[in-house]
Amino acid sequence: MSDRPQPVQNASRLVGAFVLIANGIPPLARAFGYLEWTATQIDAYTVFIGVLAAAASLVMGQRVAGLVTPVSDPFDNEGNPLVPAAPRTPPI
Repeated sequence: MSDRPQPVQNASRLVGAFVLIANGIPPLARAFGYLEWTATQIDAYTVFIGVLAAAASLVMGQRVAGLVTPVSDPFDNEGNPLVPAAPRTPPI
């Protein structure tokens, strides 16, 4: 694994962890008797968390867009411009 930052992967992992934890708590709490919600209330909560996750994905996507290598002016971690390799000639 490289030391190169992975802002898009990190953002998606963060949103995924939030959804996993937030959607897992009510059904578990209901199963163990800590929560008196009906199945309809849990469904509504799940939809609400889905909307929050979608909004978080959009916001985080916009925030990390500036952290990835731009296609119009690519460069490496040290700021050196990335140039395409010379075309390979096919073997004869």
